[in-house]
Amino acid sequence: MNNGKQSVIEVPISMIIIHPLAQPAFECDRDLVRQCNQKVAISWPALSELLEYPKVIRAGQYFQVISGWSQLLNCPESNDLSLSVVCIETLDTTEIEYSAWAYIISRLM
Repeated sequence: MNNGKQSVIEVPISMIIIHPLAQPAFECDRDLVRQCNQKVAISWPALSELLEYPKVIRAGQYFQVISGWSQLLNCPESNDLSLSVVCIETLDTTEIEYSAWAYIISRLM
């Protein structure tokens, strides 16, 4: 990824959206048929998901996720919840698609 400034911040879930260039990879991940009982997976999050922060870039009042969205797949859409994210100051548009697809491929390995 780029050498730009990155910081971990708390963001209300209502202000987090998927970046349009990352949307195809996100939808592919969301629509995958998992080989496990999803009720168990939802109630017992993987340690990797607990330690993984969504990577976002700021776009106006919203934060657009480019990768690391695993916590968002089963997250309730409540206005009072917030999530720690890694906010990346600048990123080339070519890196956004690459990061999104690299993220989903890493989750499948």
